[in-house]
Amino acid sequence: MMTNYSENVLDIFYRRRDARGEWAGGAMYYLRDGLGAKKGCKGIGRFLGVLFSVFCVLASFGIGNMSQINTIVTNITSVFRIDALSDIVLYTDSGTGVGVALYMLIVGLVVMAVAALVIIGGIKRIATVTEKIVPFMVVLYILGAVGIIAVNFSDVLPAFGSIFRYAFGVKAVAGGRCRHRDEGSGHLGFQARRLFQRGGARLLGDGPFRLQRKGAGPAGHVGHF
Repeated sequence: MMTNYSENVLDIFYRRRDARGEWAGGAMYYLRDGLGAKKGCKGIGRFLGVLFSVFCVLASFGIGNMSQINTIVTNITSVFRIDALSDIVLYTDSGTGVGVALYMLIVGLVVMAVAALVIIGGIKRIATVTEKIVPFMVVLYILGAVGIIAVNFSDVLPAFGSIFRYAFGVKAVAGGRCRHRDEGSGHLGFQARRLFQRGGARLLGDGPFRLQRKGAGPAGHVGHF
């Protein structure tokens, strides 16, 4: 939370307007203009800013986009199956035996095209599309959750019972103790959290820099939501 807050504040403080008059900000800017403004750090600040930008481009393929498009394609092709396209296998991994069908490729290309039309339009188009889609997403999510609970209403109380029974049982205590002693896993977990926060989840999530520079501190809390 603290690192997220500090990043949001720096995003706002060192933001700039680009040639189209839109706000641009992020780690690459405060590395160049913030760290680079320190005595003797101009070169290293610019270098780190460029390096961060390059790493973001490379990470965007594997951290966020790869897993997301894989989930979307898998769900769509499983629920809305078209045998004529699913039976055409373009590639099969010799080690795992997992294949890529023509249907998967088509769905992936369609999703890529739709995302490109939104993202290439800049932050204004992203905001315009988001404000129209998000309300429907919220309504569908709530209706879906309520519907699932209604269908399985008889299992609600047993589910809560299982939560408390297993959360405070002997196995849970023993597992928590082992996890606490495993310092290596804790360190790796922290590294993974930082990787997804800075390298993946926030590649397109540096929205707070569009807020006012005055009062950047309070505005930094926006990124927590």
